[in-house]
Amino acid sequence: MVSNSKSNIFVIGDLGVTQPQLSQIMQDLGFGPSTQYFSEGKEIVEKMVVDGTHRSNQLPDVILLDFDLKKDGSQSWLPNIKSHTSISAVPIIVFASPEDEDQSGICYAEGAGGFLTKTSDPTILKGQIEGVLNFWLQSSVKRSGFNRGYWQRPQ
Repeated sequence: MVSNSKSNIFVIGDLGVTQPQLSQIMQDLGFGPSTQYFSEGKEIVEKMVVDGTHRSNQLPDVILLDFDLKKDGSQSWLPNIKSHTSISAVPIIVFASPEDEDQSGICYAEGAGGFLTKTSDPTILKGQIEGVLNFWLQSSVKRSGFNRGYWQRPQ
């Protein structure tokens, strides 16, 4: 497990449904105090971009984005968030219901750093979240090319 004390995690999703379960998981993984919850992507963009200026001190280390949360009722927030230059380097892990598993390719094409299928089993969900957070929070992972939809490990 990576050190969580300084990791900053943003979760964007339906707070009434998503937050209680994720909050407990993040607490169990040691990310409780460093996790911020948002009900829509607009809030996260506003927090990180003020008057067209990117606030690097507000950037999270990882964003967890609920696929079911749609911009204007139809479009995913993923491309909108990724369109901001400094934010584009932040890995966004999309989590979706089993019915939307077939959308993973689209999410990766739009720049997702991971795709998790929601499960009602909290133990499995906790393991999935722990795995992607461990991966993306390791200092050995380079994100320099991530805004183009790929990553690479140092050689």
